Amino acid sequence: MRELFTGSHLCSSNITTRFQLLNKLQVALLRTQNSQQRLIYWLEQPEEFDKKYQELQNSIYSLKLSLSEVKNQKKMEQAVGLQELIKNYYSLLSNYIQQL
Repeated sequence: MRELFTGSHLCSSNITTRFQLLNKLQVALLRTQNSQQRLIYWLEQPEEFDKKYQELQNSIYSLKLSLSEVKNQKKMEQAVGLQELIKNYYSLLSNYIQQL
């Protein structure tokens, strides 16, 4: 039962998915930071600034989307862990009742 709390109940596909989502989040964060930092270079060119600002807004949207995906994955993993805990709890409870 200890494994339910340490995360060892996660299968390798869940771990791969988690790493892919975290990698996607990291890339989105780096793109957003890069867009933000480069925006200053276009202050004197309003049309180009507007394009770069829109790119920044798109990067922020991607970042928020990636963060949401990571949070949803975490919730799904917690739900699976909870289901396993309940299943184990019921079997333990059933065994205990039979012994009474």
